[in-house]
Amino acid sequence: RYGERAENLARLLIVTRERYHEYRYRQDMTGSECVPVLLSALESMTGTGSGVTGSYADTVAGAQHTLWSLTVDRERSGSLAQSIERLGLAARSVRDQMSNDTWMVLGGVERAIGQAGAPPQSQRGSRVVDDTQLAAAQQQTLAGMLALSGVAGESMVHDAGWTMMDIGKRIERGLALTALLRATLTTERGPGAEQTITESALVACESSVIYRRRNLGRVSVAAVAELVLFDGENPRSLVYQLERLRANLRALPGASGSSRPERLVDEISTRLRRLDPADLEQVDDGRRVELDGLLGAMHQALRDLSDLITSAQLSLPGDMQPLWGPDQRRVMP
Repeated sequence: RYGERAENLARLLIVTRERYHEYRYRQDMTGSECVPVLLSALESMTGTGSGVTGSYADTVAGAQHTLWSLTVDRERSGSLAQSIERLGLAARSVRDQMSNDTWMVLGGVERAIGQAGAPPQSQRGSRVVDDTQLAAAQQQTLAGMLALSGVAGESMVHDAGWTMMDIGKRIERGLALTALLRATLTTERGPGAEQTITESALVACESSVIYRRRNLGRVSVAAVAELVLFDGENPRSLVYQLERLRANLRALPGASGSSRPERLVDEISTRLRRLDPADLEQVDDGRRVELDGLLGAMHQALRDLSDLITSAQLSLPGDMQPLWGPDQRRVMP
């Protein structure tokens, strides 16, 4: 889960940084509205305040510090550095079950984050901040998480432990997707801003290439929803995560087919499939109420599913306590 969290956050940090530099001196363009929206999405995804008040002018002064903090500040809850640190601790606690390639990849990511440790400073005689190391840390983290995903898929035995790991990955990807879409697409904006924000959201959830191929020159919330929520062939879509969750839960030892987690996944899938993507585009008083309600409900249901699986599969019976400390350490922050 920490690896998937780091990958999703790295993607959003990269696209937010790029859009910030693209519009920092072109605030009069309609597309510049995407910067505070993306910073707000970072806040939603990490669960922390970023100091964003909504307007572009108010975010210019603090945007780069926010991007730096969310990338390398280990003390900031939900930051990229904190996720990498927790990933390393979790992997080392089960070192005997991990591929040897894991440490080569993880070590490179940890060094990249460490090298970007100093806050960004303006160059002499210029207001432009050199954030080259910050960009490199974000990109190397993304590359490292993709490599780890490949190692996990191709170099680990797909036993019960791997199945539990994949369950966590699917839950985390669903949580990140619903938080991102809710922060970016549920408010109606002007055509220019809408296009830039939608394209940025598609890049952040790794679905921009297939979207452009299917929808040439057209930006539509219904088309986005069709691709990233309902398309079972898109490995980044919500319905795909639910299908993998259903299969993984049934593959666990002792699965009955009617356990509470399995029933909850079926309920989420049923609600999702009953909806028409076109209905999610309808606007009421500047808000896409149907889309907002769906994403909020899906996000909460995935959190409930995580709690159910933790209590059913990852908690010790009775008053037993692991040798390494209280059972609370198993709860994801």
